[in-house]
Amino acid sequence: MLLTLNPETVCAALLPDRQRQEDMTNAILRLLKGSEMKRYLQTAWTDIRSGENIDIYLTLLVCLVLVVAGIFGIVDFTVLASGILATLAILATSTLGIRRVAQNLRDVLRESEHRQKLQRHSQIRIDRQKICEAQTLDWMSVSLFKALPMHNFGISECLRNGGQVRILLVDPRNSDVLNALARSGYFFDDPEKMSRDIYSILDSIENWRKTMPNCRLEVRFLRGQPPYRMHVVDRLLPTGYMYLRVFVAIDSSDIPTLPLRAAEDREWFEFFTEQFERFWNDSIPT
Repeated sequence: MLLTLNPETVCAALLPDRQRQEDMTNAILRLLKGSEMKRYLQTAWTDIRSGENIDIYLTLLVCLVLVVAGIFGIVDFTVLASGILATLAILATSTLGIRRVAQNLRDVLRESEHRQKLQRHSQIRIDRQKICEAQTLDWMSVSLFKALPMHNFGISECLRNGGQVRILLVDPRNSDVLNALARSGYFFDDPEKMSRDIYSILDSIENWRKTMPNCRLEVRFLRGQPPYRMHVVDRLLPTGYMYLRVFVAIDSSDIPTLPLRAAEDREWFEFFTEQFERFWNDSIPT
């Protein structure tokens, strides 16, 4: 019975309309006789040898067997129905796999967009919740005169929760460094204004120590100018992240900022974390 299987027989069984039968028959014959079938078979054989797309080829094979069995009545309806259900199960499993791959691809694309290396400082959203719950917070800057008030609540909560906060600032007593910063073109302020700003921040920090005498808060002075502004959250955890901000001219529209995450940017995250530790170990205790 199988010897009588040909494109005309299959199309006549599946398509009652004569014109459609002829169109389908011609299409199948072109496929079987042309180079496309050879290419398809070569691709299938390559996939099977490499173990790829096995579920697809199994589904195609089962479908072909079911079509032949249904056309010629080789098996009864119960077996045929079971085969159809098994085929549907394979298709459902394959669909779930495709959806998972698509979701992973979307996640990768979103992460890639998120990790565009240089970002505008003005567009970075402060995650106040993570700062409140952080185990460690590290800052290196000139004075933190603008940044510290923005993080006041988060730092307070971090300290209350037992977190460690370390802050590196320019030494307000070092006139050489303050004069060099004033001449750099990065700041509007004169050396006296910078010094007052730093002392003002130190007063705010002292208030934290008074209200939380056992808090893990330490401030030190840099021996020179900071090479960049640096803010590190949870440096010891795989969920840690940091922001590096370069100094720009005073009339610049924004500040280029480099975000780094411990998990995705491990090499450079560890590098800059080590840099902070070097500056910290070489700094002057207050």
